[in-house]
Amino acid sequence: MKITHKTLTVEFTHEVTVGNNDAIQATLVHHAYISKKIDGSISIDVDYVDIMDVKFLGMPIQRGYQGYKDFKARMKDLGIDVENLLNAAEKELITDALIENLKKIHSLC
Repeated sequence: MKITHKTLTVEFTHEVTVGNNDAIQATLVHHAYISKKIDGSISIDVDYVDIMDVKFLGMPIQRGYQGYKDFKARMKDLGIDVENLLNAAEKELITDALIENLKKIHSLC
C-alpha cells in the first residue's frame, strides 16, 4: 500500500444568536476537509452540516428534524425567516483567521 496524500476531517461548532433582541439561539455544526495538494498548498473545504440546540426566547424547541421544521414554519407564519437569519450568521463565521487555524491544525498531523 502506498499512501499518496492525507485528508483531515475536522468537526467544529459555533454558538450563534440572531433575530430581534437575539431571540433565536442555535449551535451550527461545520465539517472542514483539509488536504495538501500536489504543489504543496493546503486545500480547505468547509461545509455547514447541521444545526442543533435551537432555542427561542431561551426555551428549547423540540429536538430533531421535525421539531426544527415545525419551528421554522411557525416563525415563517410570523414573518420571521429563521433559515435566512441563520445562513447570514453562518457566512460571517468562516473567516480568513479560521481558515489559517485549520491550515495550522493540518500541519500538526
